[in-house]
Amino acid sequence: MAVWIDWLLDTTAASSSFSGEHGYHYYFRCRSHDNAGNIEEWPANPDYDTSTTVDAHPPSTTVEPLPAYTYQSSFTVHWNGSDDLSGLAQYNLYYRDEAAADWTFWLASPPWQTSASFIGVAGHTYHFCSRGLDNAGNVEAWLGSSVDW
Repeated sequence: MAVWIDWLLDTTAASSSFSGEHGYHYYFRCRSHDNAGNIEEWPANPDYDTSTTVDAHPPSTTVEPLPAYTYQSSFTVHWNGSDDLSGLAQYNLYYRDEAAADWTFWLASPPWQTSASFIGVAGHTYHFCSRGLDNAGNVEAWLGSSVDW
């Protein structure tokens, strides 16, 4: 049986910010009392009002290596990733034509899609990177991985 820890006592606030630790599941319950001293019963079944798990770590993704050269202007790019708690929600893929300096958003893919065809221009060199989003809203650091073609 879990031991309840008092968090906010005798407050009139309707909300407050709570800081928890990564990987821990937290349960919350509340009850009120009126000016006459009547106290609401604690929730019975379940014995809490709401709960959540803290996922403070971003996912990790990578783009699979490509061959140094290809004779086709259309080729398949593969990527993968993982998340240690809430799971991957989306991959965001970017490319950069070496002739240009800026990264360009290419596509957003659901977690089950891990490849797509890219159409390039003959004689150009392309770089690819991925950035993951997990189900808790954590976003992977920018340019966590890149691969050249």
